[in-house]
Amino acid sequence: MKIGFDAKRLFFNTSGLGNYSRAVLGSLIRFFPENEYFLYVEKMPTKDNAHPEALNFLDISCVKIRLAILPKSISPIFLCLKAIQKLQPWWRTWGMGAMAGKDAVDVFHGLSNEIPLDLPPEVRSICTIHDVIFKEFPGYYPFVDRIIYHWKTQKALKNSDLIVFASEQTKLAVEKHYSYFLGKNSIVYQPVHPNFYAIEYPTSPKEPILSMVESGADVNANFTVKPVSTDYFVYQSSFTERKNHLALVEAFSLIQKQMDWNLILLGIDGPMLPQIEQQIAKLHLEKRIQIIVNAGHAELLTIVLGASGFVYPSISEGFGIPLAEAAVARLPMAVSRIPIFIEIAQDIPVYFHPNHIHEIAAAMMQITLLDEQVRQRQKVSTILDKIDSKTIANSLMQAYLNS
Repeated sequence: MKIGFDAKRLFFNTSGLGNYSRAVLGSLIRFFPENEYFLYVEKMPTKDNAHPEALNFLDISCVKIRLAILPKSISPIFLCLKAIQKLQPWWRTWGMGAMAGKDAVDVFHGLSNEIPLDLPPEVRSICTIHDVIFKEFPGYYPFVDRIIYHWKTQKALKNSDLIVFASEQTKLAVEKHYSYFLGKNSIVYQPVHPNFYAIEYPTSPKEPILSMVESGADVNANFTVKPVSTDYFVYQSSFTERKNHLALVEAFSLIQKQMDWNLILLGIDGPMLPQIEQQIAKLHLEKRIQIIVNAGHAELLTIVLGASGFVYPSISEGFGIPLAEAAVARLPMAVSRIPIFIEIAQDIPVYFHPNHIHEIAAAMMQITLLDEQVRQRQKVSTILDKIDSKTIANSLMQAYLNS
């Protein structure tokens, strides 16, 4: 089978959508290497502009790279898109689909809420809808961005042969805000990076991680994490308002004298970072809270796997891959009581209301207790079964065949 992908975020995005794209393609190549995978991208990925992990795909024989070309016929749609290309690169909307048709791909998979408008009818189209948080919490998004996201999502729902939802909660949100949508759909969760599985995990919560057991594990042996204490909570997330760092810092300030665990905030630079740094300084927590910005994969992996507990105070998510990664790492979890986390993790974590500071603090204290750590570890297979890479790859292949 020939499968085409919009690969912009796969190569050039370092956060959730890019991680999803790379994880999906990696799982498909691993379990279905007989397919041909066509990656459509506007410019050639290089070590200077692309995610380093994505560059590995360039050396795989079943992967074909296709670069942007100008459409031969200059349509009014093209001219309009070209005029606003600073806001929305035209080729991903009008041009990429025609290229996929010329390559005779069987299925085109839009990995992030959009598909090209010029896909020929003989190419089956699938689109992953991750979330419609821009509808649920519009205040987190600029007006122009909301208009663009709505237009893309609306077109994808209308034109795709099958929609892949990142979760049941995303499907419910789409049905709420796009009530006319009655098309074919499937729910497929997101796989976790294979390096999180390349560890021999201990049976006791207090034992250290033992060893790397997979020769291909992408861990930088020269990197040594130097946390501010032996035990620490970790929260990995981009520094944006929706991720709720300020509430977490305030909650930590309430319990910092009751235990010796520290807190590491790990994530991509964002508009809330200066405020978070100011709040840490105001509460005199510089020696207890460490911020690490734009960490590479090896550094992120080492920090997460070295943590003693995981906290996730986000206001809203379409899936929440950090929770899945924490589950694979067997970390005790304290997370927001929001529908998506309950869908994925059921009764495993300690839950809190993301806007109630004292609840966050109490939940963090609870996961420092050995009994709670043992309870969560005994149940974690419930999450692991949902995010199994082989299961997810099989589900996607069934979606491709049934679209």
